[in-house]
Amino acid sequence: MIPGTYNHLKANFGKFKDRDWREHQESAVDFILQSKKKIVVITAPTGSGKSLLSVCAGANYSGFTYLVSSKALQGQIQNDFPEVAVMKGRSNYECGYNHNMNCDECMHGSLFQCELYKDNCPYEIQKRKVLGSKYRLLNYSYYLSECNYVGKFSGSQIVLADEGDMLESLLADFINLSISPRIVKKLQIPKPKFITAEAKDGISSWISWADKTVRNKIENYINRLNAQIADAREDASDLNSIKRELKQAESVKYRLDIFVANVDKDWLFEETYKGGYSCKPTWIPEKLSEYFFFRHARKHVLLSATFPPPSIMGKLLGRMPGDFDYFESKSTFPIKNRPIKISAVADLTYKTFDVEAPKTVRAVKGLVDERPDKKGLIHTISYKLTEMIMNIGNPRLVTHNTSNREEILNMFKNSELPLVLVSPSMERGVDLKDDEARFIIFCKAPFLSLADKLTKSRVYGSNIGSLWYRSQCAQAIVQGCGRGVRHKNDFCESIILDKQIVKLMADNRSLFPTYFLSAIEI
Repeated sequence: MIPGTYNHLKANFGKFKDRDWREHQESAVDFILQSKKKIVVITAPTGSGKSLLSVCAGANYSGFTYLVSSKALQGQIQNDFPEVAVMKGRSNYECGYNHNMNCDECMHGSLFQCELYKDNCPYEIQKRKVLGSKYRLLNYSYYLSECNYVGKFSGSQIVLADEGDMLESLLADFINLSISPRIVKKLQIPKPKFITAEAKDGISSWISWADKTVRNKIENYINRLNAQIADAREDASDLNSIKRELKQAESVKYRLDIFVANVDKDWLFEETYKGGYSCKPTWIPEKLSEYFFFRHARKHVLLSATFPPPSIMGKLLGRMPGDFDYFESKSTFPIKNRPIKISAVADLTYKTFDVEAPKTVRAVKGLVDERPDKKGLIHTISYKLTEMIMNIGNPRLVTHNTSNREEILNMFKNSELPLVLVSPSMERGVDLKDDEARFIIFCKAPFLSLADKLTKSRVYGSNIGSLWYRSQCAQAIVQGCGRGVRHKNDFCESIILDKQIVKLMADNRSLFPTYFLSAIEI
């Protein structure tokens, strides 16, 4: 490939048309465009310019849809590529009729006709704009809902799926039959007669439970809610509350259809936290991944800093391993700027935790004290270990709970003090550039809990389950160590304390990208 071959594609994006390609970007564009496969997988480290190479590849087609998992990422992409039209969910647009409401609270329908709907509704105006745009930016949840419920946004020439390693979990969330504890309690929905598919008549009893018991209760509930809407008339507060209830009920009804049509011995039933119900396939079968995702575009490009091997990707997405074309980009960041230092002081397993964890805490204390003027991030993986580290008592240490995670993260990033963020859940989606983080400590191997029914079923229910389990841990390690080096002049050291991580890397080198392994220091 001649350098500059794809400059005409880069010229479509004003902020980048006069910039030089980063090393390996143009090769990745060429790989995408030359591939004959429907699914192309691009593994590229943080800061390598995945967004630019993907939109340039997409610009070669008549139009592309770019998918992200969060509003924050939508904002980042929109800032870099203002040529891309952004579509968000209804709740992000102020109602043009009632400025105290958002468009998700609009009651337009058979009972009420909004005079602004279609022609002057802010949400509908933006939707028409985006549908008419060559370049579109959506989040996964909105894309899946629109393509499968409404029929809009389906039919793209190419879909660019950022954080593509999360596609399976996002797709599973869309497919799974989940009934909230509130609805279970309110409608008095019983559990099915059998809670395992292996039970005699287990599958048929599940179908009967879903198609008769649950469906009847949900449909009657929907009818009652529609009647309440008719009675509420102009009381906006009542209407908003009822509409939220109606939306949840209709979602359950839609997923009942998926469940009844597809349930087999590989599905799992479990009672969730606080009494809700969940029904999901152990692995997403091809017919579901094709129907709900892959049929909506001619070509898909999955992008991430790390992916499992093709055999695992195939199992997760219901495809054959040969369906994927893989491209791994090298890191353009100097190794000296991103060292992975091994200092294995403890062996943290479930059985040894109480004995070994104090060794980890002492090591963390020493590492933090040795870096008195630097900000850092500590991956604990568990709330128990988080609490133990916070008990060190160093005022530089800050942490969060489930309700204030983003608030504490923003405070940490904006603070000029040398704070150290202690977290069980910051391996992904966190951008700590420059002085926001100069060191990262990985305390514990981020293995998924075998107490989780789905994890246990995958690990012990198939010959590929153990490899999947290890690959998930490897991906989380690579992602977690990548939070602090965001551009070629940035630098951050990662320090690994758990012998279980060292063992995983030694025994499963193929699960880690080459650019990551090359930075390891003993």
